[in-house]
Amino acid sequence: MSDKEPNPTVLIVDDTPTNLGVVVEFLEENGFRVVVAQDGKEGLQRAAFIKPDLILLDVMMPGMDGFEVCRQLKATIATRDISVIFMTALADTASKLEGFKVGGVDYITKPLAIEEMLARVTTHVALRSTQQKLDQQNQRLQREASVRQIAESTLQEAHDELKNVYKRLESAKIQLLHATKMASVGVLARGAAQQIGLPINALKDHVVHIETCISRQHDLIAALEKFNVSGEKSSHVTAASAQYEKDGADLLQLEQGTMQLVKELKGDVAKFEEFKRALTDLSAFEPEWQINTVAQILDNTVGMLSNELTAKASISTAYGDIPDIECRPAELMQIFMNILLNAAQAISENGEIQITTGVQDQEVWIDITDNGVGIAPENLNRIFDPFYTNRPNGKGAGLGLALALAAIRKHHGRIDVNSTPGEGSTFRVWLPVRQPQVTAEAA
Repeated sequence: MSDKEPNPTVLIVDDTPTNLGVVVEFLEENGFRVVVAQDGKEGLQRAAFIKPDLILLDVMMPGMDGFEVCRQLKATIATRDISVIFMTALADTASKLEGFKVGGVDYITKPLAIEEMLARVTTHVALRSTQQKLDQQNQRLQREASVRQIAESTLQEAHDELKNVYKRLESAKIQLLHATKMASVGVLARGAAQQIGLPINALKDHVVHIETCISRQHDLIAALEKFNVSGEKSSHVTAASAQYEKDGADLLQLEQGTMQLVKELKGDVAKFEEFKRALTDLSAFEPEWQINTVAQILDNTVGMLSNELTAKASISTAYGDIPDIECRPAELMQIFMNILLNAAQAISENGEIQITTGVQDQEVWIDITDNGVGIAPENLNRIFDPFYTNRPNGKGAGLGLALALAAIRKHHGRIDVNSTPGEGSTFRVWLPVRQPQVTAEAA
């Protein structure tokens, strides 16, 4: 027997226990704990109380024989799993079959062969111990399976919840992007209204001047024609001549003035065309890569944001001699718009925003500098995080710089930030002159 486990218990039920002294002593010498009962009733009570590992049960006992004792043992939950070995002088087949029928596991024929008895007891005790361990393991596995099932069910619920959360986040993302886009549209709409308003007012003034010049030319020409026909200077001709002398102008001067106004009209129309082209670039859903001028894109962006920017700061530009770059103009306008609006938001009033450009190796750089509140050093690594904003609640979604960074990366560029709290910030955007993936595709 193992030193780590308690000695197995054997219950002997026999109406003549004095005849079993040698058996009890032999079992105890071989590591078994032995309990003896003198009849069937006492055997049932002791079995229920001590729950032995094995019962040696005599068949032929007065009152309640061994078969009936075994039946009651197997009918009781507390004792039904205990192994029973019958001890009997009955060797006929019918008796053995009856013993197995009522739940016995083995037979030992009297007189007992002590070595054989020990072997059978040891074997069935080991079998019961193994069976108990298997039952315990099975119960543990069932508990683990139950726990695993609960865990899997919990994980499935969590997975379903995460899917729902993901859907809600996607929906929120779409709504935020839409809100950001709508905010940009609002800003651009105000800028567009101003940009359109300026040349419209100029066109109105030019049209009035042209109408005046044409009216004066018409009056003078009509008077001259009448004079040529009659040969006399009528009062109408006199009045036209007097007006002609009073204005100090002649027909040539009127024509020159009219041509100048027409030239200015053409300039205003050109501004409209330029503005239309900028709006077309900005509204393109998936614009093609194209060669474009950075200065032009910057000017268009500043023009559209003039209401937002000039309310906070004066704008100055210093464009270097840089090459045209391969880009998507609409996306560059979005980049510059978000950085410029960020600069304006950092300024309380009467600030300055300076835009400068230059080139280094095969990259152009664009600096946008403001003299606003600046950025604290601990926040520099966070300003491009989606939804991060140091503005008051409800005053921004925190997506502007994150979207700008995404667009810069699509252009295989990068962005650097230098900032001093209380003095201002400089955002430097680096963009390649030619896009490597576009060049590879073209090749």
